This record gives sequence, C-alpha cells and structure tokens, in this order.
Amino acid sequence: MIDAGTPTLLLRLFGEVRLCEAGKDISPRSRKTRALLAYLSVMPSQSAARYRLADLLWSDRADEQARGSLRQAIAEVRRCASGSPMLFVDRDRVTINLCRITTDLYEIESAATARNMPELARLMARVNGGFGDDLNDLAAGYDEWLSIERTHLHEAITAIVLKAATETLERADPGDLKMILRGLDQIDPWNEEIARLGMRIDRLVDDRASLHRRFKRLEEGLGREFEQFHRPRRAQCLQP
Repeated sequence: MIDAGTPTLLLRLFGEVRLCEAGKDISPRSRKTRALLAYLSVMPSQSAARYRLADLLWSDRADEQARGSLRQAIAEVRRCASGSPMLFVDRDRVTINLCRITTDLYEIESAATARNMPELARLMARVNGGFGDDLNDLAAGYDEWLSIERTHLHEAITAIVLKAATETLERADPGDLKMILRGLDQIDPWNEEIARLGMRIDRLVDDRASLHRRFKRLEEGLGREFEQFHRPRRAQCLQP
C-alpha cells in the first residue's frame, strides 16, 4: 500500500522533460505544458502566480487568450493521471502537489547529500542531458529564464554531486563513481572539475584508455575556451 504522502509520479528534468508513473511515460504532449511543470518544480515554493505563468509562456497573446492557454495547460496536466491532483490551483496561483510529484533533481540532491553512492549512481545513470533540453525556443520570456536557470542549476547540482564523489572516493565502489561521472558529463561535458575527478578515478582503477580520452577531451575544451577568450583581442590587434 502506498503512503498518501509518498510521491507516485516522477518528473524528469534532465534531458527531455518527462512525467512518469511506475516507469511509464505519461507526459503531456504540449511542450509548453511540460515547460510549465519544469518551471513550477524548481521554484522555491513550487508555486507561481497565474499571471506570471501566462506572461512567461504566452506573452505573444492578448491577456485573455494567454489566461485561456494557461487553463488549457492545467487541464492537460490533470488528464495525465487519475487520483489526487498534481496541481493545486486557485484564482491567483498554481502549485505542484509535492505529495504526488517528485523530480529527478530532488532525488539526486537527496542521494548526494546522504552520500548514498549506489543510489546516486543509479539516478545519474538515467541522466541523458541538461536541464530542459527539449524546452528551448518556446517563448522569449521563458527562453531567457531557462538559460539563466539552466546555468544556475547545472552549477549547483554539479557542485553537490562532485562533493559527494570526492569525499567518498577512497571507499565508494569505482563502478558507481564512474557511472556518477558519466551522468555529470551529460550535464556539463566540458567541466574541468568533472574531468579532473574522472582522471583521478581512472587512475584509481588503472583505466588508462579512459584516462587518455578524458585528458584529450579536457585539453580540447580548454583550447576552445582559450580561443573564444582571445579571438576578440586578436581581431582588435589586426584592425588597421
């Protein structure tokens, strides 16, 4: 029997945003409806004003049309699964029901904080991209928010997971650590800290082929950053 307070739905935020129940994809078809869920899930109170959601996702429409589109998105969420509501909705606000929905982000943070490395490895194995990879180019306001939030979230989750992996390096299962690093690579493939920890793990398990590949990728990434940084200066120097 499922505890009434135990979430039965999982919202996957890394890679393509997907809503799942018992491993089955029950996601809304509309990208904007999935974007609505992603936005609410990372808000501090998992809640937002209705006018804010309408303006964020449907700013190209008149106010009444935007509010109507928001109502349609809420209705689409409600049709995804029966049982207790996924969203609490009143005249002013929309809020995710945390007793019904959890996220892969929350699960990863919890496992990393608890230093539960086998569980963290299992969760990171499912990561197949960055935050909301399929939600680009929806609306100007949402695109701006997504770009900022993606950078912030990537930095935060990378720091939490790297800290857990570093502190358990000598006692954790090397296979779990490599799976965790694989997930981090999906989130931020050119991150120098991730690459350096990966090389430490490769040396620990004497995986020279992986060590070489990781070093070459780090070298390429640093070379690209150097090129991007110095290109404008070179252009200025070449101007007559």
